Amino acid sequence: MHGSVEVSYQMTASVENLIGSISFSKPIAPSNDTLDDSPTTTSQLKTKDIGSYEDIWLWLSDGLLPALISDSRVRYYNQLVGGVRLVQERSSIEVCDDEVMEPIYTSPTAESSLCHPLGSSSEEPIAGQSGRFGFEPNEDGQFVYYIDGSRGGESLVVGQRTATQLSQAGWLDLSTKSVKVEFILFNGETNMFMHVDVSFEVQRGGAIIPLTTARTLISTVYNSVADYVIDFVWLALIGYLTVRELRQIYMVKRIGRLKYYVGDFWTFVDWLTILGGIGVGVFYAYLAWSVGSLKEDIVDISQLGEDISPSDLDAVAPSAQVMAYYQRWGEIYDTMNTMIENQVYHRLLMFWYTIINMLRFFRAFRGLPRLAVIADTMKRAWMDVAYFLIVFCTVFFNFVLGGYTLFGKRLKAWSTPGDAINTAFVALMGDFDYNAMRRVAPVSAAIWFWFYMVLVFLVMLNMLLAIVMDTYTSVKDEACAAELFSLTSDSAGLPHRKFLQGLGILRGSVLSRVNPATGTEDPAVASYLILDKVLEAFEPSGFHVKAFLDLDSEAKARERRASEDKRDADDIITVSHLTSIGIPLEDAKRLIQGAREMFKGDEPASGDDDYVEEEESEVTVSPMQRVRGHPTRMQRAVNQLLLKKNNTTPELEANNRGAADAGLDVRPELEALKKDVEFLKDRVTTMDRSLEIIARQITGGFGHPNPMAGVEEHLHDF
Repeated sequence: MHGSVEVSYQMTASVENLIGSISFSKPIAPSNDTLDDSPTTTSQLKTKDIGSYEDIWLWLSDGLLPALISDSRVRYYNQLVGGVRLVQERSSIEVCDDEVMEPIYTSPTAESSLCHPLGSSSEEPIAGQSGRFGFEPNEDGQFVYYIDGSRGGESLVVGQRTATQLSQAGWLDLSTKSVKVEFILFNGETNMFMHVDVSFEVQRGGAIIPLTTARTLISTVYNSVADYVIDFVWLALIGYLTVRELRQIYMVKRIGRLKYYVGDFWTFVDWLTILGGIGVGVFYAYLAWSVGSLKEDIVDISQLGEDISPSDLDAVAPSAQVMAYYQRWGEIYDTMNTMIENQVYHRLLMFWYTIINMLRFFRAFRGLPRLAVIADTMKRAWMDVAYFLIVFCTVFFNFVLGGYTLFGKRLKAWSTPGDAINTAFVALMGDFDYNAMRRVAPVSAAIWFWFYMVLVFLVMLNMLLAIVMDTYTSVKDEACAAELFSLTSDSAGLPHRKFLQGLGILRGSVLSRVNPATGTEDPAVASYLILDKVLEAFEPSGFHVKAFLDLDSEAKARERRASEDKRDADDIITVSHLTSIGIPLEDAKRLIQGAREMFKGDEPASGDDDYVEEEESEVTVSPMQRVRGHPTRMQRAVNQLLLKKNNTTPELEANNRGAADAGLDVRPELEALKKDVEFLKDRVTTMDRSLEIIARQITGGFGHPNPMAGVEEHLHDF
């Protein structure tokens, strides 16, 4: 919070080093080979050397309490707050499952073999001492005892005597699953609390594993003006994003495009940024308020303890005043644990919020061609990477299972499934202990190691790199196509609107020199290059909300459409536009030239009544043809036939009557004409359907292994 990460690390590292360096003396009884009057020797042990309950009590009495409870502070700047709390978790006593080995495992003081499973919990009083403080479980099933440390040297003597009494009373025994020693420190230099937890896990294998965990909690949220400035800027940015999105909703609702706004992915990112920022701010404000309340409670409890004498704190049956004092301290410990956990959740929320902000950067990268290459590479490669990960995870986890089975019983790095996964992954980065594995199983370790390194490291990881680099090369070539080729005189640009209209009647008529069988250029091969890729690139079907933000009403949209002809001079489709979407250079030039020629050739000549009246025809036109704005040549032929078929002018009627008077039957000709019209209409429908199928095959719509092969299957329709 507010840049306290570095200071927090300094405090936690200092105290954890202190706990690890605490030493105590353990007496060693003379061996049988020595004389009875030989003096008892001692050995100096540290925290990591603890291996028995006796060691825990000696460490607490002669090591930890003198380091914490004294007239001076811990490591110069850290003051003990309150005292020390001992928390024990216990398992129940049950009969062992192995009935056959029961006679062997039966203890001398029991009638049957007794076990203490870690999965169970006990609510029985310790050593049968019912009613004694700290020997009965609380509402959480834990056994708790307090050692006061608020009176310096006087509290130290009382605390050491209390530790001796608990040891003699058997407070730790075979049912103990774990015991924690907790205390709270306050550092006035950094304005931070620190909760320290030294836990001893009693494994059923016989080992006692110590673990020290120190966590900090800031006591003063705003230490300088800079902290206020940071929060003010934060709130201002969140407010700006909120106002902008609300204004955008208002504008798109006015023009009836709200459903497109709701379905936009970047809209989701924007609102996730806003709501996430508000959540982070509210959570932080709650933590700040909780810290202030905690400090007031600590001061009140400290004043309450001044009225209690040290002898009352050490009593076997504490008075009601002492019990209330201990209960209040227990609430302080529980509250601080909860606040530290909430602080961890807040930091996790901040981490995910940075991921959301990263997405916003990728959104901005789309406007910069060189940066967009990276984003486009990730976008295009994700499907291939996903399929690769399926195969990779299958192979990887099988090797993990093999390593867990081979080495788990002897090596800690492989002793749990989680540790095995982490060890196998780290091995891919070059950090592994082959000698340790070899000592467990020499032959199997060699086979596992070499197969794992060759298959997973050398082959599969390089396949992943090849997938990404291949996609990157493709995207890079497309992005740089406009810069790699210079324009020639015959590739001058054409206005956007006229270019698309020209392509509307050139659909399927531009030749490419790519052999569909080999995928290479072959001048002898002429196959059709379908223009759907070009048309979709320059006529996107998606709705872009940002383009409508500057519109105050539908009137402005109509004004913009009215000025299209004026902007044609600036809105030019050039060869560089076409090459940037993947069209080869020569084909791009032919597209521009063909579109220009066909657009000019489609201009209606003066007096061309047939062309003028085409719009009155009843010929079915596909939706894509209506978008393009011009009919195909086949449609024009059909229209001309229909005009002749529907011609009911007086001249035609007179000719028909004259033919009838002359004895001529014109009905067969009319029937033949109708058949021709129907045949041509069927051909138009077949062409449109075939073009749609070919376009989808080229763009991968059908998942065809060789899209150009699908094109050849439909060329006969033309």
